[in-house]
Amino acid sequence: ERFDEAIGLCDLVLAEEPNVKAYYRRAAGKQQLGDLDGAYEDLKLAAQMSEDASVRQQLAKVQVLRQKRKEQERQAYGGVFEKMRQQDEERAKKEKEAEERRAKEAQKEAEERAKEAREMEERMAVEEAAKDKAEAAVDSLMGKSEEPEEVDFRSVRL
Repeated sequence: ERFDEAIGLCDLVLAEEPNVKAYYRRAAGKQQLGDLDGAYEDLKLAAQMSEDASVRQQLAKVQVLRQKRKEQERQAYGGVFEKMRQQDEERAKKEKEAEERRAKEAQKEAEERAKEAREMEERMAVEEAAKDKAEAAVDSLMGKSEEPEEVDFRSVRL
């Protein structure tokens, strides 16, 4: 129940010198507190220092517990990460489609503007031609010719 205190005491012992029993007990405390990785590391050090079978058995147990925990995490969180990945792909796909749609709309708008500009130029040309014809008709009705009258500038006084 006082695993933190036991771990602290083992830390004090290990600060003085490496000790199989201190590593083993610190690993037991870490295991009870849920620090399986820390327990595994301490048991590995203890197993390197000792041929004791109980150290190796405990190391194997902790390794199995670590693997089970990792598998549980994969099952619990793996689905979450897969869903997140799918959502990211879906979002990217929608953004790409929206960008393509905006590009098509911009292209269509540019084509419409170009068409309107051409039509405007054609209308202006037609109006200019009609204006010229109307002026010519008025001039012919008024008896004016297309050629300007010759003026004798010698008779003009200033």
